[in-house]
Amino acid sequence: MGPQAFHDVIVVGSGATGSYAAMELTGRGLRVLLLEAGRSVDFTREFPPVNPASAGSPHLSEWLTGRQPIQALSSLYLAHNRHFFVDDVEAPYTCAWNRPFLWIRGRQLGGRLHTWARVGLRLSDDELQAPARDGLGEPWPIRYAELAPYYDRVESFYGLEGEVDGIAALPDGRVSRPRPLTAGERWLRETLDRGWPDRRLIAARTLGAPVGTIPPPLAVAHGTGRLTAITDAVVTRVSVDPKRNLADGVIYRDRLTGEERGARARAVMLCASTIETVRLLLASATPRHPDGLGASSGLLGRYLTEHTLVNVLAVAPGLRDDAVALQGPGGTNPYDLGGLVGFYVPPFFNVTRRDPAFARRFALVGSVGRPTWLRPSILGPRDAVAVLEAFGEVLPRLDNRITLHPTRTDRFGVPLANLDFRYGENELAMTERAATCLAELADEAGFQRMVGPVRAPAGSSIHELGGARMGSSRRTSVLDPQNRVWDVPNLFVTDGASFVTSGYQNCTLTMLALTARACEALVRDGPAAG
Repeated sequence: MGPQAFHDVIVVGSGATGSYAAMELTGRGLRVLLLEAGRSVDFTREFPPVNPASAGSPHLSEWLTGRQPIQALSSLYLAHNRHFFVDDVEAPYTCAWNRPFLWIRGRQLGGRLHTWARVGLRLSDDELQAPARDGLGEPWPIRYAELAPYYDRVESFYGLEGEVDGIAALPDGRVSRPRPLTAGERWLRETLDRGWPDRRLIAARTLGAPVGTIPPPLAVAHGTGRLTAITDAVVTRVSVDPKRNLADGVIYRDRLTGEERGARARAVMLCASTIETVRLLLASATPRHPDGLGASSGLLGRYLTEHTLVNVLAVAPGLRDDAVALQGPGGTNPYDLGGLVGFYVPPFFNVTRRDPAFARRFALVGSVGRPTWLRPSILGPRDAVAVLEAFGEVLPRLDNRITLHPTRTDRFGVPLANLDFRYGENELAMTERAATCLAELADEAGFQRMVGPVRAPAGSSIHELGGARMGSSRRTSVLDPQNRVWDVPNLFVTDGASFVTSGYQNCTLTMLALTARACEALVRDGPAAG
């Protein structure tokens, strides 16, 4: 492999958490090597103007005959952005035939930030400590008060759109600018106020990340002069010094040539996305760690979780509102999927009293009349598209897990990720209630339902979480409260794999807050503390 350059920290993955880690660490004076398995992005050519007539989903024949049959099942996969989703033929995985799991991915500089809906919601102690109240699983090893300063930091960097709503179960963020509701969303709020006064519709909270340019954290990190970023670098294992029991770098392959290379560092931070990170930990087994790095508790790969998702697509007659829908980047930029989100309805079941049908919570989210570039031909000139969704918490289960396939490997010799996941009775009961709520809301508002309620297949939320969860004891977790692998204390995991429970909230803001917190700990305590 030849001589290997030495860095302070190697960050694996350039998506939401990887790019933010690069910014945090270089900003604190460290030399960072950022490795991205996918291609570089030409920001002058890969976001061309879009004809509104071709801005929707590709034709069904492309789903059946193309190279992205799994990616095409995502509601975010559109004719003009499909190059930001992986090639399923080139990047296979396996799952049980009777328990399909949709693994929606992006492999390029910036990862899934190019197809991110930008929703930014904080977890509260209601979610972090829920297992301590209902006995269903393990609580997080941290409280909201510990995360709040890091939420503040991330929101201040990106800029948070929304309002200060004063809802205890959904902590307010540091809002930079308002996000006005469209006429259709205001009508939906009035519908809720009339029929269900306990269900409060608020403006969606979205992080103002520009789409079509280099992700802002990467731009800042590059500006420090301390970042080296390499694309087409497929990390195949984390290397560990057997004498010191510390990570000393990574081995990676050039995606285009297959050439094997190595890189050395004082610490390694995995931000490859939940499933890839767990796969890499499992594939990095050593004689001292025969079941993978961080596997001493027997829980590495266990407790894979995500969010349930229920959808309704409808026509809102006479409620088109271009004046509001065109405000902000989402109205005019067809690549900004944050423009698809306009309102949020925080949980109303299991808030003040226990619902006997199911544990934990779900929330409603969606839009009416935005963005203007997505308009099916069946709409009249004043009609609006209404997208109504429900996201719910999935209880963590030991048997929902990520393993390595015993015989199948990718073209670089790394065993494929094998996913074994199913919803339990609690999720089935929750989605049944959520479907009823969405249908009732659409009908009461006078919307004409075109599709749904549809209970989306597992994985459709694109919020896969868990598999290397945090904890207060190495016997019951993979990571310590600072996101360090208990067994290899200079190895960090700050993406969704670190989650203990999913909560009902979109998860990226919490992943970014955990990343900021872990980077601070790495610099403060040193890479091998613990």
